[in-house]
Amino acid sequence: HHLDLSVDISIDAASEAVYTKVRPPGRWDKLIKNLQFIKTLPNLKLLGISIVVQQDNYKEMMDFVALAESLVYKNRATFVEFKRIRKDPHMTDKQYAVMGLDDIPSTMRADFQKELIALETKRQRNAQLGLLPAIHHNLHEYLPSTIVIPPVSFLDRIKSKVSRLLSAVS
Repeated sequence: HHLDLSVDISIDAASEAVYTKVRPPGRWDKLIKNLQFIKTLPNLKLLGISIVVQQDNYKEMMDFVALAESLVYKNRATFVEFKRIRKDPHMTDKQYAVMGLDDIPSTMRADFQKELIALETKRQRNAQLGLLPAIHHNLHEYLPSTIVIPPVSFLDRIKSKVSRLLSAVS
């Protein structure tokens, strides 16, 4: 039809196993099929996917970026958003403790920070190079204050521009 569309689809996982756990009774195969269809809609102007980051899915943050990359179509505006889980009124303290990031067990903390640093590095790189998907998150409070992101080289900037031009043509 003639209307311009924009969508933000909350998925919360990047694999069937985690999707089944955090989004029951969702069906991963149906979701992926629908995403592949949605991305090709000619009147779609903006496509976004989001994930509420919690203890059950934080290890999939970079895979979630890869999923978003697979949804970039003809250089159309595409984004991926990572949101920290909040304690909803319907959750008990015990339920939130096994889901939330505030009191993540020390055995998981280093792993979580490693994933988050990789995500922040990718976010900054995509922003510097103008790559899609745009990456957004509200997880800055969990990043170590000493994080250093290496600068993007001139050659990487040129490669990125050429890649975007070729993507827009095809």
